[in-house]
Amino acid sequence: GNPVALATLMRKHGRDLVAAGRLFVETGAKGGGTLGDAVLDRRARDAALEALRSGTARTVVLDDETELLVEPVLAKPRLVIVGGGHVGLAIAKLATQLDYEVAVVDDRPEFANRERFAGVNEVVNMDMAKALETMPIGWNTFIVIATRGHKLDATCLRAAVKTQARYVGLLGSKRKTILIAQMLRSEGVSDERIRAVHAPIGLDLGGRTPAEIALSVMSELSLERYGGTGRPLRLSDELFERTVSRRQ
Repeated sequence: GNPVALATLMRKHGRDLVAAGRLFVETGAKGGGTLGDAVLDRRARDAALEALRSGTARTVVLDDETELLVEPVLAKPRLVIVGGGHVGLAIAKLATQLDYEVAVVDDRPEFANRERFAGVNEVVNMDMAKALETMPIGWNTFIVIATRGHKLDATCLRAAVKTQARYVGLLGSKRKTILIAQMLRSEGVSDERIRAVHAPIGLDLGGRTPAEIALSVMSELSLERYGGTGRPLRLSDELFERTVSRRQ
């Protein structure tokens, strides 16, 4: 199902509540329940939608000391890998370890089979663009396109941008990205939708092997999934000088 966020009224006007009101919000602002006040419900829904986007729980304190606990209840993210080649295989292995529900699509039976992709949730052996048109693809779905050629990439990307996927990425060079983007634009796909595609996919980690490319791709998906920055976590020079060097 769709991801849901639950908003619980913990304090009202600074007073703890014994029987807290609750409401839930689905992706697309659908939901139910009430906190007993239309204005408060609206504020809670806004906070719940933000929690769905960030994937993290938080406490929201309003101006009148009313306190809400907002918690996302997220389904396992779904990753659709379009293309069962060496890179697709490496991505599938890593994505499974990262707790994605993984589906692999390829029109070649020698590349789309259970022997090759033993650990994934679904293997689809059919026309790849048609598969994207028929598979269940919702807000919590990530699509990675890694087929065997430019034309096939373009065909699959054309289908992917019409879905409700949270993330669409295309493997390849900047030159290929530009050519395909120009093609889609000439067909009437909006600049906004084209720019929403992550292409070329991945973070610049410098690797070239299928496993290293998979790490680059899944790192970018993790940024999208958890809202990270991608910056190194090491101590800054300023913090090091202030906390470590001064003690010597």
